[in-house]
Formats: sequence, structure tokens, C-alpha cells
Amino acid sequence: PGALATTGRVATGIGLNWTASTDDRRVTGYRIIRNGSLLATVTGTSTVDTTATGGQTYNYVVQAVDAAGLRDNTVFIFASDNGPEFRRPWRGTAGPWTGTYHTAMEGALRVPFMIRWPGRVPAGTVSNEIVHVADIYSTLAAIAGAALPADRPIDGVDQTAYFCNPEGKSRREGFVYYIKQELRAAKWRDWKMHMVWETEPNVGPTHLEAPQIFNIVSDPKEETDVANQYSWVRTPMRRMIHDFQESLKAHPPIPPGAPDDFVPKAATR
Repeated sequence: PGALATTGRVATGIGLNWTASTDDRRVTGYRIIRNGSLLATVTGTSTVDTTATGGQTYNYVVQAVDAAGLRDNTVFIFASDNGPEFRRPWRGTAGPWTGTYHTAMEGALRVPFMIRWPGRVPAGTVSNEIVHVADIYSTLAAIAGAALPADRPIDGVDQTAYFCNPEGKSRREGFVYYIKQELRAAKWRDWKMHMVWETEPNVGPTHLEAPQIFNIVSDPKEETDVANQYSWVRTPMRRMIHDFQESLKAHPPIPPGAPDDFVPKAATR
């Protein structure tokens, strides 16, 4: 909470500052600053509890941006990085899906995502297409007119066109899922294939002799393995896994503990 009393660093462009009460327990307002000049201030009070007051605090930021005349030129994204907490008594819920964070269950991978971009992203629309967190980097770079680095593979894809027309299709059909260095599962369209089974963190992973396949639409809790009935699903998933693992061979991951100026080198074949 003490960090709330600090002033955000502003170089050029738009900066967002916040203010806090003297006991650092409440956010008391937000200021919009452009190149050092104050554009707008929105005041209010919310306790420093992101779970209970995240929506209220988010609303203050939206109001400040609107008051500064930046509404149509500002993209807001409200999302979560993973599924719910698993520790009791703070345990959360993933709704109809099974799992918490640090598992490969659908409840760990599927999170809320909302985007606001007036005049570009239609309001009030809902979609079940797949967007990966890595796509946000590529998408925001495209929106800002920035070029992506050309000296390394970029896992994310630009989803700007899809966000602006959510009745269309995402540019992503699936993704692979690792926990640390271990491939646990792959998701493709409405299908999930598990190679390692662990429904709860710390229960202990079970390395499956044969992968299990689930249809997330008809079986959101992943209770009925349909690998025998729908064996064809393995083909696009295996192809996706193969392509990703080949990219790791061509571009080895940065090793743990590497210095900040570490420069990856492509593997020689």
C-alpha cells in the first residue's frame, strides 16, 4: 500500500498518477498528466483491496481519462492473468470450469477479458474466441504503431482486427500450456488435450500413458475423456505442439539468471 503514495514517472505522452490517504489505506484520486501538465483529476475513496474495490478504482481511471478528453484515443483492457486462488480460506471459483491457477485445467486458463476502445471496439458484444495473454503485446504494439522486434520469435499475434469485429474470428486457434519446463496440455478450438493430469496444485502430477481429450463446451469440468471417440483431434494439437517445440530448438529460451543485457543466439543445426 505504501507505493500508492508515490508519483508516477512521466517522460512524454500520457501519465497516470494516483494519490493516497495519509495512512496509505485508501486511494483518494487519480490525475492525468500529459508532458508534465495536469489535464484532469478525479477524486474518490476506495480501500486498498483489489478484489473488493477493483471495479470502483477502475471506474475512477476511466472517468479521469474521459475528463481529459482522451476517451476516443485510449484503449482500456481489464483482465486477469490466471484462474482463481486455490489456498483456503481465500479460495476462489472459476464458475462452471474446474481448476485454479497453477494447473492446466480450464478454470486456470480461461479468465475474464474486457476491452474498451470507443468508436473502434463495439460495446456490449461477447465472444468465445481464444485470445492468449501473449497476443496483448503484439496487439498493443500495433495499435500504438510500434514495430515488433525482428531479432526473436514473437509468440503473440495482433488481434486488433478481431477486437474491432468480435463477430469475426480470432487469429489464434489454440496454444500449448507449460508449468515450468513441463508441457502439461494443449488447447485447440473447443478441445483440450492433457498429457499430465493435476486438478489441484501440489496434489502431484500424473503423467498419463495416453493423453486425455475433453470437449470444453459439452464438458466444461473436464470429467469425460473422449480420446477414443474423437481421436482426430490429436492431429491438429500434435502439429501445434510440434511447431512450438521446434521453435524452442531454433530459438532456445533465455536461461534462468541471465543478465539484463543477455542477447539470445539462434541455435545452429
